[in-house]
Amino acid sequence: MGKKENFELKHSDELYKGLFESNTLIVLIINSENGNILNANQSACSFYGYSKKKLMSMNISEINTLVEEELKILIQDAINLKNHVFNFIHKLSSEEQRRVRVTTTKIDYFNTPALFSIIKDITKEFQIKNRLIHIEEEFKNFFKLSINLHVITNKDGDTIEINDACKNMFGYDRKELINRSFIKLLHSDDIDNTKKELKKVSIGENVHYFENRCIHKDGSDVYLAWTATTNSTKDLIFASAQNITKRKIIELEKEKKEKLLVQQSKMAMMGEMIANIAHQWKQPLSLISMSNGLLKLNQENAIFSSDEEKAEAIKNIDSSVKNLSDTIDDFKNFFRPDKEKNIFQLVNIYKKIQNLMKSQFKNYNVELVSKLEEIDIYGYENQLLQVLINIIKNARDELVRRKVSDRKIIFVNSYQIDKQIIIEIKDTAGGIPDNIINQIFEPYFTTKNDDKGTGIGLYICKQIIEGMNGKIEASNITYNFEGTEYKGAKFIIKLPLL
Repeated sequence: MGKKENFELKHSDELYKGLFESNTLIVLIINSENGNILNANQSACSFYGYSKKKLMSMNISEINTLVEEELKILIQDAINLKNHVFNFIHKLSSEEQRRVRVTTTKIDYFNTPALFSIIKDITKEFQIKNRLIHIEEEFKNFFKLSINLHVITNKDGDTIEINDACKNMFGYDRKELINRSFIKLLHSDDIDNTKKELKKVSIGENVHYFENRCIHKDGSDVYLAWTATTNSTKDLIFASAQNITKRKIIELEKEKKEKLLVQQSKMAMMGEMIANIAHQWKQPLSLISMSNGLLKLNQENAIFSSDEEKAEAIKNIDSSVKNLSDTIDDFKNFFRPDKEKNIFQLVNIYKKIQNLMKSQFKNYNVELVSKLEEIDIYGYENQLLQVLINIIKNARDELVRRKVSDRKIIFVNSYQIDKQIIIEIKDTAGGIPDNIINQIFEPYFTTKNDDKGTGIGLYICKQIIEGMNGKIEASNITYNFEGTEYKGAKFIIKLPLL
């Protein structure tokens, strides 16, 4: 053998070692006639857990989990070039089974027909794929079987996919809504707001809670609470909705009932105020009548009264008319709802309360003691007036109902502390029973008879004060006034300082 032939043989041997022995890929050379393993590289030995000598003494059927007849058919397919890539389950020496992908090439191996097989371990890939398939199936089941509505639309609101919950919610079959604009299902009053939310989602904002109404196939309203998001390309919107119709109907009925009770409460207060005004008007009307009678007598007898007496009579008429006018203005403004917040003084509100309620205090020997700082308040003047009248009226009612033997006093104080306006109202009526004091601000709670209380007054007070970013609290207090100890209820209203 010449030097050239020796070089080529040596070079061929080194190439074989590089391509076969040192390859990180798992390689087996298999006799295509009987399935015996003719050769295996080091990667194959490491993977299967056998020595090279052991592997070369084995048949591929000892590694492959397929039955021998099936395996022969697939080997024949590889020989006939019908297929060259196969997915198998191979057994390792440890009896562990691994998913593999085998890529085969037909070769002539030292005059023996063989298959050059490159094996790739795809166990993890298979597990991940299987998991993804499982997740996809679970999602499909969740999407289809969920009692909540799930819908996929484009950014214009056209329905691409929707689950079968639409049948129960809207009365439409799924197929009736596919490729239909979901906007057309909406209540006409909710279309604009829904389009705004749709626009937010289409630019990448998530919607965590949004309510609207859809129209059922039978024409009834369906109230829905939505959450929605978009995909990465922002061309699809994924939304989910819960049917809240029953809850909304209960809320609307409750709201309707509350409005009715509020109206009844206002009407009851209006009736009481009218009675107060009628009582308060008696004195100025009597004074007007007397002064007018005096002036008539002077018409008949010019010397009946002096000029000073005539001037006093005219002054009394003017003063009484102003008193009547101020009273009716206070009454009229009391029931006029404020549309805008404004700045007003608590002292002026208190004067109106005195004007509107003074007959109630006088008739029942109730004293009103006040110490008010001149404080500017920003909010709804008439609503705060309503709150104070309600609390003061409740105090007066308790003083009368309990037939308090000591002095019947209602104290109204105001001051500033820690950037807050504090308004205190306390009485000498003995206090609120401990078992109900935590319930008095709840709607419909009352200790009065049905014909005397709706149970909505203090609840409205709480809503008004909280609407002004304030708080209202109630407690019982024992205190000393002018040497006498009293016990009563104490209401504290806290409002933010300007």
